[in-house]
Amino acid sequence: MNQEIHDKILKGAFDLRDELYMNRKVGKLRGATTGFAKADEYISLKKGYPLMLGGVGGAGKSEFAFELIIQSILNHKWRWLILSPETGNAIEIYTYLISKMNDGKEIFLPSDYAMKDESFSKMLHFLQKHIKVLDVQDGWDDVFSGIDLNLKNFFSYIEKAETQMKAKFDGILVDPFNELDIDLDGGIMRSVKDELKVLLRYTKKHNYLTILTNHANDVRTFQQKDDNGLWYRYSPPAKKEEWAYGQQFGRKGYQMITVYEMHPKVIEQMAHAGDFEMQHALDNEFNVREFHVQKSKPAGVGKRGVFRLFWDWKKKRFYEIDNIGIKKQINFPSL
Repeated sequence: MNQEIHDKILKGAFDLRDELYMNRKVGKLRGATTGFAKADEYISLKKGYPLMLGGVGGAGKSEFAFELIIQSILNHKWRWLILSPETGNAIEIYTYLISKMNDGKEIFLPSDYAMKDESFSKMLHFLQKHIKVLDVQDGWDDVFSGIDLNLKNFFSYIEKAETQMKAKFDGILVDPFNELDIDLDGGIMRSVKDELKVLLRYTKKHNYLTILTNHANDVRTFQQKDDNGLWYRYSPPAKKEEWAYGQQFGRKGYQMITVYEMHPKVIEQMAHAGDFEMQHALDNEFNVREFHVQKSKPAGVGKRGVFRLFWDWKKKRFYEIDNIGIKKQINFPSL
């Protein structure tokens, strides 16, 4: 090992004195607010570390990732790069974001729910400033001459894009992990481990908040009786070990959150037992999602536990309710 590398990695307390004093002054260990008081009890948006979202298909992983992106722009003016092939190509992603940011109104003029021209124009300017979409459906192979879409090539591209734009991203979304081109010649677990090491290295090096979504494997099912004595089957939240490649994610993960859609019968029974949040969900088409924080690193960024948010079917946005059931939601101003 040469002396330059040795001096760089071996650090004493005095070498970091300024940074430690700053942490002492501003409480830097905790990340930025999510925009939701209930979520802030358990997680935060911590740059330099990944935030991993797991769950079965359709649970709401991508929707929550997009919500965190929107909230970070509203609250912190962050800039994002989005890779989300499952959501669609760039046009489809921007179309969906524009709708979300305009109370669910559509961009299509023939629709009775179309947004105004002024709102549409403002959204284009807003998105141009804060979000870029990497459209792998429009020719990653053509642009990069067949280079695999693995995390090393992905982050190398981001570095070039930032240089060209003369601007830096605050956050990166990779949605989902299984859309990447992972070389499995060395074995699945070894390859996944190597990809996650790349994720951690680049996230730390460039001080991004990287959101990575991942599917859960088939989970356990149980039988339970409803209030009428009839049996039904339901699945509990996936444990972090039940995520796809769960062993490696469990080892390399920092903030690991399982997004869980509860069975309607469970919601109904909990509501009848006096749970006011479940009563709210029962009155609003079973619109609750539970977020199970299964791992929380580094120390101080959050804590393990469970919080709930609710889905606004019209606005296509999450919201929370306070302790007496009042709906709280941050909307875009002047649109």
